[in-house]
Amino acid sequence: MAPKSPQELFFPHVQLLVIGEELARKKGIQDLFDWIERDSQFRTLFPILVVRNHTAKELLQISTPLEKVPSTKIVGGLESTKKIWGEYASTRADLVIQQLGGEGAYLTGVQITGDPDKGNQITNVQQISPKTTVEIRGLAIFKKGKLKKWLDEDAARGTTWINNELTKTILNLNCEKKKKGISVDMTRSKTKVKAEIKNKKPVFYLTVRSEGDISEVHCPIDLSKHEAIEKLEKQMEKEIKEEIMIAVAAAKEQKSDIFRFGETVNREDPKLWKKIKKKWDDEIFPEAEVNVDVKAFIRRSGLRTKSYIK
Repeated sequence: MAPKSPQELFFPHVQLLVIGEELARKKGIQDLFDWIERDSQFRTLFPILVVRNHTAKELLQISTPLEKVPSTKIVGGLESTKKIWGEYASTRADLVIQQLGGEGAYLTGVQITGDPDKGNQITNVQQISPKTTVEIRGLAIFKKGKLKKWLDEDAARGTTWINNELTKTILNLNCEKKKKGISVDMTRSKTKVKAEIKNKKPVFYLTVRSEGDISEVHCPIDLSKHEAIEKLEKQMEKEIKEEIMIAVAAAKEQKSDIFRFGETVNREDPKLWKKIKKKWDDEIFPEAEVNVDVKAFIRRSGLRTKSYIK
């Protein structure tokens, strides 16, 4: 890079690091961060993303509307996705380096939709609907530094629930015969993870407490009735629990402890952890019992209690 740049490279201004999927799958990412971690010029607070089905070079050559610099658009999209939808956490460099110290890790994905060659043209931003777009999508599960599987939608958000990184999201609930007829805007959520040692095996207990407001109603329901609100709260609890269990099953399948359950065991029983540490990811974690208790509350129904639909 240095011979091509007209100025000295200034690493404190790095705001994004992207990794191509082929590199992440075949070679792995464990060797990429040694220099970044050692060099005092780097501030390891920038996010790291994996490019789905493409190389990092192809992504950073896409001309994007609204933002002149592709990396600025990607960072802004990551922040807004995290804040509004809650599926994908901002995987900062320092947290990724910490994760890679263990067996399992996860990184948020970014996807190119359309032809990358056409996206590398100024005409891409001169159209009302660009031919090539970039969006935040997917959660990449890593095992020993190599990408093993992508998680999308419910599984990705379930991971965010478990890791207590969800700030805000929208839950779509079924109402009578209308599928996803009600939307609940989650305003706050808290997840606690505890471990108990039973018969020399860890058992995990996840407690989730969530609150939200009703944002949309597309079915005949009277929200002034307490029974209707209670029914919706039960649906919320069921939906959150299902998403969490989908994420747990996916992580167990890949034998990758992306939830850092091993750290919880270490805090609970350091002596036991020393004995099981080497076989944790491959043998014990995939068989570990996980219990989930969810309590959800609807605090507000908006300015209208009755639906337009009868």
